[in-house]
Amino acid sequence: GDYGYELESGELELNGQLNVDFLQTGGELEGSQTINATYTLEGGDWDANSDGATTTISSTGVVNIDPLGEQDPDFDNRDIVNDGTFNWHHGDLDTTAAGSFTNNGTFNDLTDDDNDIGETGGDATFTNNGTFTKSNESETRISQDFDQYGTLEVDAGRLSLADDANFGATSDTQIGTGAILWVAGDVTALADGAVIAGDGIFRAEAGTVSGTATFDTYFELDGATLDGNFDFANRFEFLGGYLAPESFIEIMAEASALLAASAYDLEGTELHVAPDGRLDWTNGTIAAWDDAVEGVMTMQGDLEINDDGGEPAFFDVTGQFRKTSGEGLAKFDIPVDVSGRFEVQSGSARFSHGGVSDGGVFDLWSGTRLDINDSYTFLGGSTVQNGGDLNLNAESSRFPIRSIWASMQPSTAAW
Repeated sequence: GDYGYELESGELELNGQLNVDFLQTGGELEGSQTINATYTLEGGDWDANSDGATTTISSTGVVNIDPLGEQDPDFDNRDIVNDGTFNWHHGDLDTTAAGSFTNNGTFNDLTDDDNDIGETGGDATFTNNGTFTKSNESETRISQDFDQYGTLEVDAGRLSLADDANFGATSDTQIGTGAILWVAGDVTALADGAVIAGDGIFRAEAGTVSGTATFDTYFELDGATLDGNFDFANRFEFLGGYLAPESFIEIMAEASALLAASAYDLEGTELHVAPDGRLDWTNGTIAAWDDAVEGVMTMQGDLEINDDGGEPAFFDVTGQFRKTSGEGLAKFDIPVDVSGRFEVQSGSARFSHGGVSDGGVFDLWSGTRLDINDSYTFLGGSTVQNGGDLNLNAESSRFPIRSIWASMQPSTAAW
């Protein structure tokens, strides 16, 4: 055929340089070698003895992994260094024990079935220093430690990192429209400078995502813990999981976020909505909010913010807060400071721990109500408007009559 040599069965001890095209349809490749031509594997294995072996694919080398039928090639104990091109067409890449794959060149994941690299519990590792591209609508599951320092392109389908993962400061990860990068190892670490971008989804379902990073992609938190400083420049959805104490979460300008989990314990955590950012809160109780809303935040239901008996917390509205739905009561059991706009469009809201309005606008739609049950100070320039009811139930609430009374009409005030 088109190949200079072929391995059909048995063991081939190959050491040195391989300069001719080679076809393997069975048997086992042993020894340490450098591939300078095209090597096609349609059957057989590359597993090595317990002492290990190294296969280097040079800059001129091309390896095609395309096993026939249901075969899954075994790469146990072998260290593979790719400086050329590695095309993975079919079959699992089994590394159930030790071994490593270091990609310095081009790794093309062309599989159109769901396939695995490695097996959970083994000691094998995968390091990407070059370009790793996944291009088909299948799932690839990497069940071994994955170190990402180069370019990772998830153009389609789902790439699942089931073991620990590390995204270095020089790494560039791009997730295409409709594609998913899924992480669930014990630790997914992100170094400051790591780029994660695209119109696809970064989904964290287990373990801890730690470090410092900007996500310019869709990010879904659904079971994992965020621990570090993270800026979200596109979309952040909190569906379940945790924010670790002393973490900082920024919803950046032009970005949006969704809180849709059953509860959020934010004690010691800063969750900041930047100017022109948006946060929609649809479910669950927030405990110990301790930061500012400079953008837009909507409460879509009769929900609650409290301090959970921990450190003192506050809710600071310098942008816009809107209760947009729910015919019942929204509870604010922490101090609420307003220098922006606080809107009650549906139902009612209650401040139980006071606060200060410094030129804030309280927009109470007709048929709605705001109850203030603790000392609250309205400074000059504060405005209450739009026909709802303001009930001051605290003896020590203070406001400058001349500065806000006219603006309270036609709202009604009771105290």
